[in-house]
Amino acid sequence: MNHPVPDAEKLCPKCNGTRFKPLGFETSTVFEYVPGRFVRHVHRREKVACSCGECILTAPPVPKLVPGGQYGFGFAAFLIVEKCADSIPIHRIEKRFQRLGIPMSRATMNDILHVAAERAAPLVQRLRARISSIEIVLADETSLRLQDRKTRGFVWVFHGRDEHSGGELVLYVFATDRSSETPKQILGGSKGVLVVDGYTGYNHVTDPDGRARGGCWAHLRRKVFEARQADGDQADVGMDKIRGIFHVEHEATGVGIVGTAEHLALREQKSRPRAADFFNWATETSAKVLPKSPLGEALERVRNSV
Repeated sequence: MNHPVPDAEKLCPKCNGTRFKPLGFETSTVFEYVPGRFVRHVHRREKVACSCGECILTAPPVPKLVPGGQYGFGFAAFLIVEKCADSIPIHRIEKRFQRLGIPMSRATMNDILHVAAERAAPLVQRLRARISSIEIVLADETSLRLQDRKTRGFVWVFHGRDEHSGGELVLYVFATDRSSETPKQILGGSKGVLVVDGYTGYNHVTDPDGRARGGCWAHLRRKVFEARQADGDQADVGMDKIRGIFHVEHEATGVGIVGTAEHLALREQKSRPRAADFFNWATETSAKVLPKSPLGEALERVRNSV
């Protein structure tokens, strides 16, 4: 976009001259946001009649996510990203459309999401199969309030790095309870390592014939961190020792060796002795604090994780 000097301003302050020669343009950049918009596509399907007068043919209909629906695949993809990737509820999307003067019903958008979920079901099944084949899987679960019942539901997450593609795979599974059925359905009968907290619901996956169980340092650290309010000095010692282990991971990330043989060698060299030092400290300190104190309970969890 070119902006010429206004004629009213073409007056030299030195000589009062009005004759100027062009020197080009001084360039600056401004970024603007252009809101998304709906595009109306009108599809006209040809109809032809046979000369015999007994047959009429019509061009095939265009593919639609919802048979007979008015919204295309691009709009469905937009809703999926808004709700699932950006965590924007449908009722807020409805309000946004209302501000733009678009009468979009949340019931319609929910129907589109449900149909899209049904279409994507084979991809989810494939993801579940790939997750169960990964050697090292990290898992956790978190509760959420449900509208139609007093008990809370749970969203389980299973995460791992695919050895073939090198990419990370993440699977979310909703369940109405926290029973062991969900991890058993996803990882039951698989081999490898499962990195989790101390919740017993994972025991069916980590039985003697299943996966080896790896403790999660983040969960262990949280209990020691919470004990700092009551046993600050002693808990701080444990925090420093755990921080030293985390520094090794930070170092591996900094030099770009995460998940490689060099990363394993670095852990053997630095993490293993630091972890041993932490557990020795936990054993010695547990004998000096009250078992029911915050630090005592935190160290009890440490002992149970070994």
